[in-house]
Amino acid sequence: MSTLIKLRLRENNYEEVTLTASISGIPRNITGRLLEVYIKIDANQSDDEADRLASDNGFIEIVDGSSGVATLHVPGDVLTPNKTFWRYDVVDGNSRKTHISGPLEVVNL
Repeated sequence: MSTLIKLRLRENNYEEVTLTASISGIPRNITGRLLEVYIKIDANQSDDEADRLASDNGFIEIVDGSSGVATLHVPGDVLTPNKTFWRYDVVDGNSRKTHISGPLEVVNL
């Protein structure tokens, strides 16, 4: 089961978010895994149409793989008031696990 967390970020600002991955409270080793965050208009928007920020495109950096800690680098052009949902997945081969998801509030400055 994934953790539900509301994320609040500032419109058009570069933001950094610390991500953690755990299973039943135990840190998940994310070393060598593909990490993806989807920023969406709403939860029903397809992943293909959402903004994809990932470890393979330079937007997520593993800080401590064995402890499941990474940093998400969010460019300002992704943060617009119409974005209301986000999701963090860890992909291991053909297996995808959503660790965190929830509402996104983009604060209009």
